[in-house]
Amino acid sequence: MKRKVISQILLVLFIYTLVGCASGARYGAMIPDDRSILPAPENFFLKNAITLKEVTGGEETNPMWTSEVGGQELKKALEESLRRKQLLTPPNTGGKYNLSVNLEKVDQPMFGFSFTVTSTADYLLRNNETKDITFDQKISASYTATFGDAAYGPTRLKLANEGSIRENIRQFIEKLLLLN
Repeated sequence: MKRKVISQILLVLFIYTLVGCASGARYGAMIPDDRSILPAPENFFLKNAITLKEVTGGEETNPMWTSEVGGQELKKALEESLRRKQLLTPPNTGGKYNLSVNLEKVDQPMFGFSFTVTSTADYLLRNNETKDITFDQKISASYTATFGDAAYGPTRLKLANEGSIRENIRQFIEKLLLLN
């Protein structure tokens, strides 16, 4: 009898980790750590010069299904990341460069003890005056959240989503800072 009760409890816990309410990626958790990227040089040509024109892609989370990365949350994370590195134009001013970002895909596992999520985004930076393309790259980045990070599956997937986007944004800004 005791084994049957324990088996039923374990079954309920297992089902609870597979099903449940999913929540979307939080924009604050998708912002790279300030220490992970060097600051922009004082005379850098993109300093305070980028306007985030549009962000496409992303998908709202259905609480009964899986965690996703919403377009608005991605936009907020990009804006704050660029602001922290002094690349975003001040509010109500026109930037010299327009940035368009398309989140192409977010590859997610369905189940497992470790969830590795890979995000792929296209970044296009264009000079407003000349219409020349300054930066045009597709960036893919992965992040793994383990059972140790969160025992609850939907939370583990959310952490993997956030980490993948955070790494994607970090790589983008790092590549921008290498431009001359």
